[in-house]
Amino acid sequence: MGSTLHDAEALLADVEKESLQQLLNAARSSAAGITRIPAIDAHIRSVFPEQSTPLSTLRRGDVIEIQGPSSSGKTHLLYHLIGTCVLPAKFAGWNKVAVVFDVDGTFDVRRFHHLLHSRIAAASTSELDQNMADAARVTALAMRSLRIFRPSSSIQLAASLANLAAYHAGSLPSSEVALLAVDSMSAHYWPDRFRAEEARLQPPPATAVSKSAPNLLHTILVEMERFRASHRPVIVMTTWGLNPTYKESNASIVSYKQHLHPFPTLMSANALAPSTPGPDPYPPLTHHITLNVAPMPPFPPGARLSDVHEEDERFTLMMAQRGKSIGLVRTSGKAETAVFGMRVAPSQVIFTEEEKTIPESLPVNIHER
Repeated sequence: MGSTLHDAEALLADVEKESLQQLLNAARSSAAGITRIPAIDAHIRSVFPEQSTPLSTLRRGDVIEIQGPSSSGKTHLLYHLIGTCVLPAKFAGWNKVAVVFDVDGTFDVRRFHHLLHSRIAAASTSELDQNMADAARVTALAMRSLRIFRPSSSIQLAASLANLAAYHAGSLPSSEVALLAVDSMSAHYWPDRFRAEEARLQPPPATAVSKSAPNLLHTILVEMERFRASHRPVIVMTTWGLNPTYKESNASIVSYKQHLHPFPTLMSANALAPSTPGPDPYPPLTHHITLNVAPMPPFPPGARLSDVHEEDERFTLMMAQRGKSIGLVRTSGKAETAVFGMRVAPSQVIFTEEEKTIPESLPVNIHER
């Protein structure tokens, strides 16, 4: 009898344990949804034809980095992706929860609400008065699926990510977190770098063993990967474009070196994936989007009001194109790229397809060090 009990216990010990949340996540489809940005969805379908469907190009667990200089449209691109996540399926959305870490403190809830309301109203087919009433009701419903946290330091961001699973289980037990956004991963780059340099220059204690300061970015990425592994959201991170690696007079896309270390990088098209993960895995980067402000031709020197009236169409077109950004999409392990245009209008974010104007020699792995 004792031997039988011992054998049963040994058998049970070999059974892999998992929580109910992990079981539910495993049972869900691997499809996340489409971005509703035609050029990006077409690009993903071309590089991953086996995993794409008419209703989904992104996979659950995909990781996207949006990199660009100030005022290049990173936050408005994020507004669009978050809106796609929280919108009901009737309005071409995922109908899921989005969690946003507004580290920069620049996420404008009123602006996001306005864009969401305009998007819903434009998709409605009812009469005007009823349209506005329906749009307001659907917008309020979609806004309930948005959760915003505002950590004021890297330590707070790491702690918030570490407790996100518990928050989900306690506050959103019946909802799926389909999108996790961090805007921006670079927000505390300079303060963290200053503290690291300050700690490095301090003389070592006389009696205690000297220890290097913890790398907070490492901790943030590890906690992010833990949540990604258990809940499988699409992760979107914005980063600054500080150090350009390529610029040419006839090229509209400038790539940037990665100033954050450590940080996930795109795998080049001819690289082999590692057979085993490292001891401290980070979220593997799936797609990278580089945003640049579209170059504008200068106004003629000494232009007068009469000149503006005479060339009204040309100046109107130039003004309409102000604020336009150009985006370059790259995918890990793939040589193909895609280019799209983005313009921020008062009530919408407009996406257009653009011709590729980048040189073919531009390296696939844009995270040069």
